[in-house]
Parts: sequence; C-alpha cells; structure tokens
Amino acid sequence: DAALPEDIDAQMVLGRAYVALGDTTAAQTSLSRATRLAGYSPARQTEVAGLQLALGNLDGAVYSLDKALSGNPEYLPALALMTDVEIRKRDFAKAELRAKGIVKAHPQRAIGYRLLADVARERGNRPDALAGYQTAHTKEPSTESAIRAYQAQLLYGNPAKAAEFMEGWVKSHPNDLRALRALADGYLQ
Repeated sequence: DAALPEDIDAQMVLGRAYVALGDTTAAQTSLSRATRLAGYSPARQTEVAGLQLALGNLDGAVYSLDKALSGNPEYLPALALMTDVEIRKRDFAKAELRAKGIVKAHPQRAIGYRLLADVARERGNRPDALAGYQTAHTKEPSTESAIRAYQAQLLYGNPAKAAEFMEGWVKSHPNDLRALRALADGYLQ
C-alpha cells in the first residue's frame, strides 16, 4: 500500500483484496487513490465504481462514474452501472430515463431492456418487469437473461410456463450449472 501509492494497478489489487477480506476502511482508501489515479478513463473509473458498489459506497460509485462519463458520455458499461446505482438509490426517474437512453442508443443490446425491467420491478410494475426481462433475453440470450426471465415469470406470471421455459433452456444448455440450479430452486418453491 505505502510502497506503491501512485500505481493504479497496485491500488486496484489492494482494493479488491480488501473488499474480499471485508476491510471496508482499507478498501476505501485504496479505491480513493485509484479513482484519483484513473483520471477520466471510462474503463478504469467504471472498474473502481464496481468495487465501490460492492462495498455499498453508492456515493463513491457515483463520483467514479461521473468521472468515467466525463471522459466518455456514451461509455455503455458506465451508463449501465450508473443506472444500477440510481436504482439502488431509489432514484427511479433518473434510472428509467438513463435506461431508455441506453435502449435508444443500443436497441439490439439486452442491457437497456434489463435495466428498464429492474426499474419496473422496483416500482412494483409486474407486467413491465416481466416483458422487459423477456425482451432482454430475446435480444441477447444468456444464462443471466434466462434466469432473470425465469424468475420474473415465476413471480409475476405463470409458474408452469416459467418451468417450461427454463427446462427448455437447460435442455439446450446441459452444462449450464447456474441455470440448472435456478430451475431446481424454482421447483423447491
């Protein structure tokens, strides 16, 4: 820590280690140094913000993401993470506006639809949450999008239809252990 205080890579490694160890104070110190050293690099600032978010430091994450977006206002990972932070801060109007901007700029990507679904879920708007997760999965099928669509269908839709969907996913992706576990958890419910 004291040996390489001006080395961003060292500060990031230390930050990650302290996060893993649960040493919030030391992690914050390293991440504060890292955000200073990263300047306006969108990738680095977004990386720092992700670690700050893992610590529950929403204000620190916003600071780093603001710097990232100052460096590149269209940097998708920073836009997406900022939307997640706004959802956590319960600033749903800002989150929804930002997510709509992501959908407009990247209509073929899943992330904007997933973020809109997250906002809808937090607002208690079940139909929009379900539709958003399903659209996200249709745009870019992945384990994560399949699980989100499945869980939304379990909670807000039809459990039998949810099981049929996830069984189909697992059948076509037999080595997908995360999806298999989600399906098993759904059966237990």
